[in-house]
Amino acid sequence: MGQYNDYTPQIEDVTSEADNSVISLDPHNAAVQKAGKTQRSRKPSQRTAKKEDSSPSVVQDIQGLSALFRAETYRKLATNRTLRLTTGVILAISAVYMFIAFISYLTNCTADQSKISNLAVGAAAGVANEGGEGGARLSEFLINDTFGIGSAVIILWMFAMAVKLFIPDTKFKTVNFTIKCLVALIAISLIVGISTVYTNSAVNWGGLHGRQVTEFIFGFFGEVGVWLLFIMSVAIFVILCLADIIRFFRKMIKAARKRREEYKAQREADEEKMRLIRELELKEDEDAALAGEHEMPQEDAAEEDTHVTFDGENSGITDTDDSGLYGEIDDSDNSDTYVLEDDADNTAVDTDETDMDNESDPLGTMVVKQNHISEVDADAPEQTEPGYEHFPYNFPPYDLLDDHGQIVEIDQAEQLENKEKIRKTLADFGIPIVSIEATVGPTVTLYEIVPDTGVKIAKIRSLVDDIALSLAAIGVRIIAPIPGKGTVGIEVANKNPQTVSMRTVIKSPAFRNSRYKLPIALGSTIGGEVYIADLAKMPHLLVAGATGQGKSVGLNAIITSLLYCRRPDELKFVMVDPKMVEFSLYAKIEKHYLAKLPDEEDAIITDISRVAPTLSSLCVEMDDRYQLLKQASVRNIEEYNKKFLDHRLNPSKGHKFLPYIVIIVDEF
Repeated sequence: MGQYNDYTPQIEDVTSEADNSVISLDPHNAAVQKAGKTQRSRKPSQRTAKKEDSSPSVVQDIQGLSALFRAETYRKLATNRTLRLTTGVILAISAVYMFIAFISYLTNCTADQSKISNLAVGAAAGVANEGGEGGARLSEFLINDTFGIGSAVIILWMFAMAVKLFIPDTKFKTVNFTIKCLVALIAISLIVGISTVYTNSAVNWGGLHGRQVTEFIFGFFGEVGVWLLFIMSVAIFVILCLADIIRFFRKMIKAARKRREEYKAQREADEEKMRLIRELELKEDEDAALAGEHEMPQEDAAEEDTHVTFDGENSGITDTDDSGLYGEIDDSDNSDTYVLEDDADNTAVDTDETDMDNESDPLGTMVVKQNHISEVDADAPEQTEPGYEHFPYNFPPYDLLDDHGQIVEIDQAEQLENKEKIRKTLADFGIPIVSIEATVGPTVTLYEIVPDTGVKIAKIRSLVDDIALSLAAIGVRIIAPIPGKGTVGIEVANKNPQTVSMRTVIKSPAFRNSRYKLPIALGSTIGGEVYIADLAKMPHLLVAGATGQGKSVGLNAIITSLLYCRRPDELKFVMVDPKMVEFSLYAKIEKHYLAKLPDEEDAIITDISRVAPTLSSLCVEMDDRYQLLKQASVRNIEEYNKKFLDHRLNPSKGHKFLPYIVIIVDEF
């Protein structure tokens, strides 16, 4: 490979040579140039001589190489991590050694001074300085013979340079700091020298520099000049040196105050956050209470529920009410009473085995609960909340919904068979039970069993597969234990599931009296309670499930619930139906509830390519609404609409009533 050199061509030489070598194509000009060149032949030689004299000398080359070497050294020191750390370690250790020697010199200087002054280097044994003979001689030189105790600034400088090398990001300028250290070194030497001029000490605490300068000033300017020099030195030291120290402590105090304020602000923010969480929890409890989600106390439920008793000696079905009369059903509440009597001839279990079990089995009686959904006697749902100012509107009548009824038929044979199979399966695994109680629901039946004393719940929970195999049921779930009760629940799917009527759910008091923003009725629980949720608290809801599990039915239930509780000016739908058949029946309410882009023909989107522009338009609408909420100083649509209806927002400034927008996408 070729070697690079530091040669730089002289531009002036190249230019002059180029000017002298111009060739003219005109013969006359060529002759003139030749004559001129002959007549002025000496001048170019003189200029050449001058240029030779002005060429770089050997000394200048050496100086340039020296400067280049220094710059290269600094660059290597800054970029070479190993060299930087090594230099820093050397400076730090030297600073520590000098500090120990200086401190020891302050107490042992008198004892070591005679040994150091009279003996050669290496012969002064037994010095008292902690740094040994080297520390004693170094301290004697720096303190007594040069700048006195101001030489401690040298230790400070070495330590600061070591920190700078260890931590390159340290915020201080090296040159500026070095100059200030030199000024402090001289100023301290003069201050201490003037302060100790009248003392009779064997050590020059201001150093030889401070003593000689003080004596010169004292003899030349007198005592007044000495003290003026003292004041000037103190002022220079304070201005140049202590100012940085004062500024450093101010920054430390300011940073500490800032951290304290940030901690205080963070603590206040945390307290505010906890307060908001508590308020939200209280509000959720109030909403749940208004929606009818709280369960009734167990004592009241026990009084209202009726019982079905299995008696091994009798047969048939006997209806009882609270008065003890037979053959009648009490319709005063929402639960019916049945007494199911176990007949050996009517059961699917082996006759001999059943008779033997019934003779000694205390489980001849099983309580069966059957709950119904309450309905409100009204032709149409209530209008909107008091105080709203809307145009006249009538909600859809309930007659539009099919009435499937709410009577849950109890299959006596199925209940008796399941009771015997559960009892026998648990007995086979050594789990005796005290009683069994069944709650019949539309699709599942909950069997509540009370295990005998000493039975572990985990043992029952582990038998879920065995119980499912014994019952040959589609699905079995064990709830061990049931919260709030001392029983174990076994949910078994009914062989003939019943249909939960949407009409019954919509007409229920829980849904009619709900104070949710966007209430949706999703079905009924085993206890006969309507299951209601607030869609406003679920801004991003995903309905998942396998094919045929009721996803589209669930979406239609959500839409129906909203149509029966919110007016067209309170709610708008954006529907996406790629299958083209799920939401087509809602096309008739396009002018009431459906929202679409101005250039669209159909309100229900069936073309996938039209989905992206619609969603982009909704994002723009959302941003516009955020601006309106910001201008109104509110946090949600409910507060904004209330403020608008109270005539506290000016429509001329763009304020308007904001309906909820619900986007429903079916299998996109």
